[in-house]
Amino acid sequence: MFHPPAVQNTSVFREMFFAESPIGPIALLHLKAENADKTILYSHGNAEDVSNLTWAFSYFLKEKLSVCAYDYPGYGISPGIPTEKNVYAAAETAYKYLTEKCKIEPQNIIIYGRSIGSGASWYLAEKYPVGALIIECGFTSITRVVTQIKLFPFDAFPNIKRVSNVNCPVLFFHGKQDQIVPFNHGKTMYMLANEPKYKLWIPHCGHNDIIHSAEKCYIETLHSFLDTLRKKTP
Repeated sequence: MFHPPAVQNTSVFREMFFAESPIGPIALLHLKAENADKTILYSHGNAEDVSNLTWAFSYFLKEKLSVCAYDYPGYGISPGIPTEKNVYAAAETAYKYLTEKCKIEPQNIIIYGRSIGSGASWYLAEKYPVGALIIECGFTSITRVVTQIKLFPFDAFPNIKRVSNVNCPVLFFHGKQDQIVPFNHGKTMYMLANEPKYKLWIPHCGHNDIIHSAEKCYIETLHSFLDTLRKKTP
């Protein structure tokens, strides 16, 4: 289920630090944008880690969003073994770092989950107060990605069971040509999500090329979503 990549950009390690958690140290990267009013808490995809995603974070910084990203155990420089439980614990560590150490109000935290990171993100949004949730190429559950229906006694990262319990604004991005997490997963989660909810379905995009192939639409949709959030924030 987990596929940690080879580390590519070791220069990022100089900016990263460790936060202690019940499962051991979790590596974090906290990029602070000038005059930022909100912070993205970013949960990355499966064959990714923080070191190879700084290009993606630059889009958020341009929108005056700070970014807090973390590596799951066994990814990047986070020690340990990646399991569903450990991913949740790592996500909670990042959330508590922002709320307890940085004193950021929950309504100013935007949870962002890409692919397998959608599992950690729906988990956080169900369990803790947050300002908003953004899901890129997310699934109903890991099991259903493979089988379409639940055939096994377990259902890893059961986002479909959590969606009805999340009441913050949600923005969905999904490529209609996604061959890894089929488009019907994003469409199903959007249909089940509570209002307010927003979406960008991109006809020609797959799983890993949304920002690159639909940059203009991506930025415009993100900007519009942020404008809506900022108008509602006291």
